[in-house]
Formats: sequence, structure tokens, C-alpha cells
Amino acid sequence: MAGNANQKLKTLYLMRFFFERTDAEHGAALAEIAAYLEANEISCERKSLYTDIDLLRDFGLDIETSRAKTTYYRLASREFELSELKLLVDAVGASKFITDKKSRSLIRKLETLASAHEAKSLNRSVFVDNRIKTMNESIYYNIDAIHLAITDGRELAFKYFRYTPEKARVFGHDGKDYVVSPLALVYNNENYYLYAYSSETGEIRTYRVDRMLDARRLNSPREKNDVINAFNPAARANTSFDMLSGELKSVSLLVDNSLSTVIIARFGKDTRFIRESDDAFRINVDVTVSENFLGWVFGFGGKIRILSPDDVKERFKRMAKEAADVYK
Repeated sequence: MAGNANQKLKTLYLMRFFFERTDAEHGAALAEIAAYLEANEISCERKSLYTDIDLLRDFGLDIETSRAKTTYYRLASREFELSELKLLVDAVGASKFITDKKSRSLIRKLETLASAHEAKSLNRSVFVDNRIKTMNESIYYNIDAIHLAITDGRELAFKYFRYTPEKARVFGHDGKDYVVSPLALVYNNENYYLYAYSSETGEIRTYRVDRMLDARRLNSPREKNDVINAFNPAARANTSFDMLSGELKSVSLLVDNSLSTVIIARFGKDTRFIRESDDAFRINVDVTVSENFLGWVFGFGGKIRILSPDDVKERFKRMAKEAADVYK
């Protein structure tokens, strides 16, 4: 009975054989193909195999024939080239926000897009210095829920946590749900962040997705107001340092010539460089003034100076003094 059922699936089994057992470098003779089909309880004759292979060609499979002493058939091309699959495998393996468990699962799925011969070359590791993988397995489901809520124009609920020095999770809102109007999902510095309007605070807040649990789309519609209408996700991302919240300000910086490449990489090639001396230039940029921005300036050891506004200068001085006092 099983043999009769499989007989009807002969062409599909043949297609599977070409995808799994052949590629541009590895072909199969008719005898090998027939043995595979017979192992799956499918009888076949040489003449019928010619017909079936031609049928798969008509369907769109790039099956090539090479003739020597023995004729070999192979799937010469497929949707993804081997080099493209290697790139995807490397990206998954190196990605910080994908857990080790999920990385292995995704790589196994990518291997099914190659032949058995090619899959062996995909079984490799990409080593990235000090790579720290996320520990939150639910991040993938959170991302799906966020996309769904944004697309449908609905509110999003989730729990949000931080870690204590004992590495225990502590949930905000006393463990109750955060309910927000999701606006945009941003991938920055190897982490996903959500921009969302909080009716509780009346402002756009930033949430790190790997610190969310049980994210889900609600049936209640997303809020509509002037704050949301004026929000520009791209502009917010470009002015933020590591996505930390802060007040958006126009800041004037005096920059040493040696940091020209750094400034272009951070603020873009269109940033205007105003010559101040033979050794330095000035830029005026909009940034979200946070501890990370001040730390970024501090990290260049005096090669970037904050010229204005005064409150940002004073805040930087306090931070530098507090850092120096720790080492007294």
C-alpha cells in the first residue's frame, strides 16, 4: 500500500533527490537515482526517468547532464548560491542577539537549502572576540509580536526587566504589564530596540527587546496625537548614542583633524566641517545628550571638546571630575 502511495509521488521524490544529493560539483548516475527511488518503494524504468527529469526541467529546475563513460545528472543552480548560504550562516553565528540554541537551529535549517555535499562546508564556526550572546530565548517571538502590533496599528503589552548584581531579573511596574503604542523597531549596535509612545509618561520611550518578556499585540488601537505624528524614528536613531534616552540638543564640538574619519562614520559625510585652526575643525550636531554621549567624547582624551551649550559642558565637567575622584 505504501509503495503504491509513494509511486504517485515519484516526481516529488526525484526532485528531493536532486536538491539533497546533487549540486554544481556533484552529479548522480541513473543507477544511483533508481536505487534511491527503490529505497523509497518506488519502482522505475530508465525510460520513465528520462521523462521525469525532463518534466522537472520544464518545471524550472536547472538540471544539467554531463556525459563521459557514464552519464551524470546534477542540479546546477538553486535559489541560494553556496557563497550566499555561507554568508547567512556566518551572520547567524556571529549575531549577538541570537542565542546559541537558536543559532544552531537556524544554521541547521540553512543547511537544508544546500546539497548534502555543500552542507558540510556550512558546518563551521565564526569566532568574534568577546562575543556575548543574548540569554533571552523569547526575543524572536517578541519581535514578531512587535511587528504585528505596528502593522495592525494596535497597542503592545509586555513585561520589562533589569538584572541585579546577583544576576536576578527584577521586573518594572511591580511585575505588571507595560502597555504602549509601538512606533518603530530599530536594530542598533547588534541589539533590537522598540520606540513606543507611553501614555503614562506622555513621551516616546526606548525599550530594549531582549529585556522584554511575553510581548503581545492587544486589540486596543494605538494612540494618535501630535507627539506621535512629529516622531521621526530615523532622526532619533541617528542622534542617539547606543539608543539611550536623553534630551535632544544642538551641540557644538571642536574636533582634532585626526578624527575626521570618526566624525564622518558617526554623523555622516554631509556633516559640515568648519575650520577653526590648522589642527582642528568645529561641527554642530543634534544629539541625544546621555551618559553614553558624554562617555564617547571622554574616550577621545581631549581630541573632542564640547564648546556649547553651557549646560552640556558643565555636565561633562562633573562627569570627568567624578571619574577622576574615584582614582584619588
